[in-house]
Amino acid sequence: VEAKKLISPTVMGSQQFGSSVTAWHKGIVVGAPTDAPLGLSSAGCAYQFKCLGEDWCFIDPVTSHDAAAGDEFGEVAMHGYISVYGARHADHSECTNAGAAYVVLLP
Repeated sequence: VEAKKLISPTVMGSQQFGSSVTAWHKGIVVGAPTDAPLGLSSAGCAYQFKCLGEDWCFIDPVTSHDAAAGDEFGEVAMHGYISVYGARHADHSECTNAGAAYVVLLP
């Protein structure tokens, strides 16, 4: 039985919201790798939802501290209270589209 349909709090075309989903104790994180946070095309974003009573509520967006257009941040994985976000096209060390992973401790 479907309990709740989660949608992006910033609904827009081509976000790819839901392309990656992971769950933790009373929480869900949903990736949207082609979202445009801060106006950065395809920088990517992830959205945290928490179960409050009988409903799932949007809590916070997650972006990388060094977000750039085209990074596609938003692949998500979790273990306990540690979340890892992939950005398949992040640039670093003067390498284009080298990719990166970001580790975040959940509250």
